[in-house]
Amino acid sequence: MGVGGASPLKMGSSHLEVVMSRGGVVAVCGSRSLPVSAGPFVGRVVRSLLAGGSSLAVGCASGADGFALSAVLAAGAPSRVSVFAVFGPCGAGAAGSVSVVSQVQAAASAGVQVSWWAGGPAGVPVQARLAARTRVVVGAASSGLVVFFGSPASRGSVLACRLAVARGLPVLAFPVGFPGQRLPSLGAGSWSPSGRGGVWSGAWRWVPEQGVLL
Repeated sequence: MGVGGASPLKMGSSHLEVVMSRGGVVAVCGSRSLPVSAGPFVGRVVRSLLAGGSSLAVGCASGADGFALSAVLAAGAPSRVSVFAVFGPCGAGAAGSVSVVSQVQAAASAGVQVSWWAGGPAGVPVQARLAARTRVVVGAASSGLVVFFGSPASRGSVLACRLAVARGLPVLAFPVGFPGQRLPSLGAGSWSPSGRGGVWSGAWRWVPEQGVLL
């Protein structure tokens, strides 16, 4: 995975880079099992997106969500992120240690826009609420999805990617701890190295087959 300094995506090189550099909202998702050592790298990617003019939509789980939220707050940009939580303001309905309740509560106090119960009310089973929350996060995106895979078998990450592809959004994935060739298929298309330098050098982009392009 690339560890170069952050550099925002530039206009003009490809359709993907143009879309992701226009600002708008980028969904940031990924595995809950990302190691703590991945946090600084996620932070550099987030700062690159912010520098490129994007706002972010994130979830409320440990791993990628928590790292991304921390990076936005550290950058002093609480107005540039929207958080979608499966639980309520007091933490009721949280998915155990999976949910970063105190971090989301602190973010709300810092001025971050938090949508509580984003996956449905407490009566909905937690796994169903987590999946629904992922749909809401990706649904809030207007420019693309950046996803951090902790393993090729990360079901939530795969769901986020497939939802973004179904909407015709650009998808950039960072495989953490395994080669990009092992990224799971999203259907008709293939993964290709992003071809970028700096913080984006380890990213892979999903390229749909020509026949399924909108």
